Amino acid sequence: MNRIEAELKKHGPMLSGKLCRILEDDYGISSDAARKVVSRTSHPVRKIKTLPFKNNQVFVCLEEQYNKPIFRKNLYLSLKESSYCLSSILVALENFGGTITKDLLPIYSYSPVQKTKGHRLFSDDIKKLKSIGIIIEREEHYELSYEYSGIKPDYTESRCISIINMMLVNDFVAWSKKLNLMAFNSAKTYPEETCFAHFSWFASSPSYYYPVSIDGKNGFSVVDVLWKTKATIEDVRFFVEKVNTIKNFRKLYRFAPVLLVKDLTNEAFSYLKEKQVMFFVISNLFDANYTSTLEKIYNIIRNPISAIKNNPSSIEEIIEETNKFNGKFNDIMGAFFESLVGLFIVKLGYELLNMNIKIPNSDGNTYEFDIVARKETTIKVIECKARRHKLNKGDIGKWLTTRAPCIFEWAKAKYPECNFNLEIWSLGGFEKAAKIILEKHKATNASQYDFNFRDKNEMQKYAQNKGKSGRKFINDLKRFYSDY
Repeated sequence: MNRIEAELKKHGPMLSGKLCRILEDDYGISSDAARKVVSRTSHPVRKIKTLPFKNNQVFVCLEEQYNKPIFRKNLYLSLKESSYCLSSILVALENFGGTITKDLLPIYSYSPVQKTKGHRLFSDDIKKLKSIGIIIEREEHYELSYEYSGIKPDYTESRCISIINMMLVNDFVAWSKKLNLMAFNSAKTYPEETCFAHFSWFASSPSYYYPVSIDGKNGFSVVDVLWKTKATIEDVRFFVEKVNTIKNFRKLYRFAPVLLVKDLTNEAFSYLKEKQVMFFVISNLFDANYTSTLEKIYNIIRNPISAIKNNPSSIEEIIEETNKFNGKFNDIMGAFFESLVGLFIVKLGYELLNMNIKIPNSDGNTYEFDIVARKETTIKVIECKARRHKLNKGDIGKWLTTRAPCIFEWAKAKYPECNFNLEIWSLGGFEKAAKIILEKHKATNASQYDFNFRDKNEMQKYAQNKGKSGRKFINDLKRFYSDY
């Protein structure tokens, strides 16, 4: 057994730079000699050369270690420590509970989304991570492989953070417009296309104030947001690296980058000041009531079943607080609508089993269902749609042919002794063609399960004869969703 084999058996797979340092320390050879030994070694040593590590390093393992748990663990840690362009993606996924929507992840990457000389594309980074199995692509999300990261994807956590981030950035943009820091009618915020200087941002807007705007030429403001307690240097580096990269672009608009953060470690605070980037801690930027409201929103969306069971009044209270602000709350109000429906169902005697549950489908992905409840021998599943527009034929057709069969098969297998009831509650209602499809589905599947669909008027009719609980639900619809 040669020296390299011995060290790999002892320490496990590692980067070539670390292996060279071990050879220098343990065998007293020069750094140049150590590099030559590593570069010339071959079977049974295997080198992974397709991943971009700093200083042109490669990942080294024994053939017998390849794709084993120790290989996956050490490779993941090595990527986080020594592959800046890929580490930002892994850190972002970790911060979002191990999974993140496909359109959101590029914002937290060092890599541009458009071709940029001297820089890898974000799409190329994703291909690298997918090819080795570190991230898994789902229908709408990317998620970390548990075998590499030890993290199981938490879709609820990811959704909560995304909602809070959108609320923050929209309110910051609204505040900036009032101060004329951003153009009033031209600001774009995620999930709109917000690309500036080949990179993705949470918000971007032309700006007309000095010194961003000079000599009659407008500048730009760009905004990112990070909702994390005690964010570290590793967490905020994505923003600094994006800014540093585009500073070197020729003929670029003057721009003002801003990072909104929930909280920072002392080291991260000093790091951002040293890098001379503009950042705001949320509690310092907005008042204490606003920050408290964000925390309440997060907690309710994170644990809706707990809120419904233990503190139902908190749901209505937080909706009222949210309505006092001027942000764009479509996603937040949608999450609260699910909670209101869940609360109503519980008052009707149902046991709330799950909310926002992920059910595996035949494509290897998952479908999310909003409410699963049980009353005696009946399983009720409700899909909540808090959109202002009517659901059209395409929306309904796709849902009935993909999601409805999936949840029915799941419920039949999990609760074989129960009857099944599937419903769609849509605040915006349904187009005429969609109603025809829904009626047909109801008649066709009557022998298998009960199916109902309700617009806001039908919800109110359904609640009319449900006593005090029904009247309360009707009142909540009128108070909080009158414009739907």
